[in-house]
Parts: sequence; C-alpha cells; structure tokens
Amino acid sequence: ENPQLAYGFGKLEAERVLQRAYRERGFPITILRLPIVIGPRDHTLRAYSYWVRLKDRAPLILPDGGRVDWRFIYSGDAVRAFLRLLEEERSIGQVYNFAQEEIVSVREFVKLSAEILGTEVETVDIPLQWLRAQRIEPVFSPYSIPRSWIVDISKAQRELGWRSTPWREWMRASIEWFEREYHGPPPENYFHRAEELQLIQRWRQMTAT
Repeated sequence: ENPQLAYGFGKLEAERVLQRAYRERGFPITILRLPIVIGPRDHTLRAYSYWVRLKDRAPLILPDGGRVDWRFIYSGDAVRAFLRLLEEERSIGQVYNFAQEEIVSVREFVKLSAEILGTEVETVDIPLQWLRAQRIEPVFSPYSIPRSWIVDISKAQRELGWRSTPWREWMRASIEWFEREYHGPPPENYFHRAEELQLIQRWRQMTAT
C-alpha cells in the first residue's frame, strides 16, 4: 500500500464525514486544503534539504529535470488563510484551496534557492522512471513527484479576495531564517549524500558518449 495514497484517501474520507455532519445536523465546518507549506520553522526540512545540498556545492540530482510544477504556500500565508476563514461566516459549509498564485517548477525552485544563497548550482537530470527501475526512490528531491501539483485557488480569490505573498519574497525570507536561526541536525535524506554522488557518477558513466 502506497502511504501517500493512503494519506490522501484518509483526508478525503475525513472531509466526507464532516460534510455529512454539516448537511444532516448543521454542524459548522469549513474545509481548507493546502499544498506543501514552506517557511520559517518548517519541521519537515523538505525545502531545507535542497538548500543544504546547494550549500555543499556538490551536484544535485533533479529527477526528470525538475520539470514538475507546483503551487506551494508560504507558512505566513497559511496562517492568514485560517484567520480569513474564521472571520468569514459565509465560508461555513464551503471548501477552499489556498496556495501561492505563481506556478513554479522544481528546477525554478532550485534555481531561485541558489540565487538567494549566492551559490552556483550544478544539476544532473536523471529520469524518474530509471531511478525507480533501479529501486531508487528520489527522497533526495522531495518535491519530485510523478505529476505536477497545481491546486485551483480561483474560488478563494473570487469569494475571499485571496492574494498570496510573492513567491520570491517569501522564499528569501524563508532561506534567510534558516541561515540565521536553524542549528539542528541535517534532514534525514541528507545522511546518504555520498551515495547520491556515487549515483551521479554511475549515471554519467552510463550515459557518456
């Protein structure tokens, strides 16, 4: 069983239970859907796992060339979304998606991260299909998934006047916070960094012409 699928289906079932309670008993609910949240104090360290690799200045693997597109959300914007719904009575019984307005690829995320960190980035594009054929899950690039993840935020924009913090602005604020404040251990997916570099060498030897 795919844990990511189980996680998604579990959330969907929870929504159905709440929506049924609203329809049948008038239980007040509002469903808020968020994509990946990035910002200061992000305990998942997913974004930071890219930043720490960029800082070591060794090559970075981008499965499928980092072409997957995302709408992320800044943690500060997630807070604003919650507060907006709490003050808006007409949101009761509704479902809203919140995310940043910009659509960005993993490659663009890495490129801007390197720019903010003031470092050069050498990316190595390896097909996700090849990695999985070798029984290698791309944990070193947590935003590299099989398909793009672009949530529709038009309802929140239309009914609630939703506007997100500009992507470049919150990316800089997030990276600068981690550079200044984070003193914890590296992400778990960084402990096998040496194996990543060996994989890059293997890929380059195999594809050399």
